[in-house]
Amino acid sequence: EMSSLGEGNWVEGSFSLSIDGIESSPIPFDSSAEDVQAILNEIALVAGNVVVGQSSGLEGITWLCTFPGLGNVGDLVPNSDDLVGDIGIVTVETISQGSDPLEGKFKLSFNGISTHPISLPSSALEL
Repeated sequence: EMSSLGEGNWVEGSFSLSIDGIESSPIPFDSSAEDVQAILNEIALVAGNVVVGQSSGLEGITWLCTFPGLGNVGDLVPNSDDLVGDIGIVTVETISQGSDPLEGKFKLSFNGISTHPISLPSSALEL
């Protein structure tokens, strides 16, 4: 027998996210930002280049996923088939599109003296 002091929304289960047709492992509905980040970093296309933040509110849990250094990646596509409950839905919103990484060469100049052309990307050691 179940009893309740008040009515509310409930959810349980898991969901997944796909990038360019590659689906993540199941993500439990109450995952931490670190857990979601680890699961998304398993996708080879973005491996090691996902940073996830998290906030919670009346509308549920929000995870903010960013892909630093990757430029524009494919859309995250949610699959919420394994979520159950009153509010078992996952939505994805793109806040800002990435951009293509810089390419080409540049020179540094100081007091009229310039370096030879430096290719992008270059590490600090190469400079």
